[in-house]
Amino acid sequence: MITGLVLVVLAVVLVVENRQPVEVRVFVPLVTMPLWTALTVALVVGLIIGLLVTRPRK
Repeated sequence: MITGLVLVVLAVVLVVENRQPVEVRVFVPLVTMPLWTALTVALVVGLIIGLLVTRPRK
């Protein structure tokens, strides 16, 4: 319960502190989005790649 609350507070702080727009080049197009969104996308992509690499092979 406390761990979940701490994670929620940290996520809110991350969003509040990183609201400025940034330009991210995604292959060819230039995308403008808030920094927290870019960080979240990078986290999710990294987690997916990590799960795919470490899963047991048949």
